[in-house]
Amino acid sequence: MCKAKAISQKLVALIEEVDTEYENMIKAQSTVDLVLQDILHYIEANNFSASDGYKLAKQIKDKRQERREIKIEMDTIKLLKEKVSKYKGVMADANMSVVKLEQKERYKQTNAVYHNRVLDKVI
Repeated sequence: MCKAKAISQKLVALIEEVDTEYENMIKAQSTVDLVLQDILHYIEANNFSASDGYKLAKQIKDKRQERREIKIEMDTIKLLKEKVSKYKGVMADANMSVVKLEQKERYKQTNAVYHNRVLDKVI
């Protein structure tokens, strides 16, 4: 495989990976939010001991900390996504150009006919 083609495909894949990772972070945050809502609904609907209340508070704290970590990660990925999104189309075009050029050069190479410049006959 042509090195330029391999590199351009990797660059396109990396840009797409940023988008995918951002979507994964959104899903992770949503999941944590749902867990928090479940805990709050449980608290609202049930009576519990002080010990269980402490456990519920600890669960809320742990999930809030997990959510904070997700938000920090999501914010950094969002910044990266905004910075590289303008290159997404450019890299896709560059990749296609490299692929077409490679195909054209391979076609020329396989169908090339060489005409001797000086020698009348090589063998």
